[in-house]
Amino acid sequence: MYRFYINDIDNEYHYSELIRTFIDNDEFEVIPVNLSEDYFNGIVLKEGSFFINSSEKNISYRRDDLKKELYLLLTKLTGYIKPWGTVTGVHPLKLAYKAKKEHDSYKDIESYLNNRYLISDKKLRLLSDIMRYQDNHVKYANSALPYNDIKTISLYIGIPFCPTVCNYCSFVSSTS
Repeated sequence: MYRFYINDIDNEYHYSELIRTFIDNDEFEVIPVNLSEDYFNGIVLKEGSFFINSSEKNISYRRDDLKKELYLLLTKLTGYIKPWGTVTGVHPLKLAYKAKKEHDSYKDIESYLNNRYLISDKKLRLLSDIMRYQDNHVKYANSALPYNDIKTISLYIGIPFCPTVCNYCSFVSSTS
């Protein structure tokens, strides 16, 4: 059993979701703690227990920083590398368009997404290709409006099976 003590979090959901992509649900536990930096420097943990902390003060970046530290630990523990990095529970294209508001080129967007979410080069190219296509062919693709404020109709075609389950997938699915 692995125990992940994560400092200064309100909700363990995002971290459990990431861990689940590496380790079976019944083989780990996420334990939120609130410890000062002076205190956790002297902590001795039992085998299979890990302390995750971020020095990031900006609340909007802290979760990503903690997930990056957790992801790097999980890749070391399991030997697995996930192509979507720390991205879970969200469609990556939304993150890419959010990054586009602050970055001028697709290369800058890719660099930002790689640094913040550890997304693989192959998946970054896929996101860039989709963004380029949408920017050239889909009305409102690069609009500053949130998706739900745009008065358009979109068509989603669902495929009822997948050979794998992506980290960010929120659909009920199974690979067996």
